[in-house]
Amino acid sequence: MKIVENKFSSNKFSIEIIKPIKHPSCSECPVIEEEDLIPKRSPSLVKAQQKYYQKNKEKITHKQMLYNVKYNKLTTICPCGDVITNASKYHHLKSQRHKRRLDNIKNGKFAGSTAGEEIVNCGCGGHYIYKHRHQHFKTKKHVSYIIEQQEKLRTQLTQKEIRTQLRLMLLGENIVTDDASDKINSSVIKEI
Repeated sequence: MKIVENKFSSNKFSIEIIKPIKHPSCSECPVIEEEDLIPKRSPSLVKAQQKYYQKNKEKITHKQMLYNVKYNKLTTICPCGDVITNASKYHHLKSQRHKRRLDNIKNGKFAGSTAGEEIVNCGCGGHYIYKHRHQHFKTKKHVSYIIEQQEKLRTQLTQKEIRTQLRLMLLGENIVTDDASDKINSSVIKEI
């Protein structure tokens, strides 16, 4: 690689890279290393760029700041269905969430149909995401709902009614609740 000051161009600090051609059969051709292919700036170009930057530092940083603010606010809709900003696009495309959602779409499922992203409607009137269910179960609304359900069950079924329902299930007979203890003994229940 050779850095040459271009005399024919209007910019005297331009960089020209000359790559030597290596023939497969020629042993005289030099071996090209990757470090030689990287263009190097001449010292005069570096000094000129530094001087320009120092002179216009505020103007350059203000332009960069305005661009960054505008760029970060721009949003796009990903093929997986998520709305993402341009600033987070690269990280989103590499994420497991993005890959999982695309797989769900390919398989004909809803994009967010994984267990961690499904919304579950609870009997208490609330809803939660599956992976946050433990937080929902600790809420006052859900705890009061569970207590109410337990009290309803206690009042509906007394101990005697539970025994008769158990016997009905085991024997399959219609037994009157008053005579249930007289007609069936424990040996019949054990044999079934």
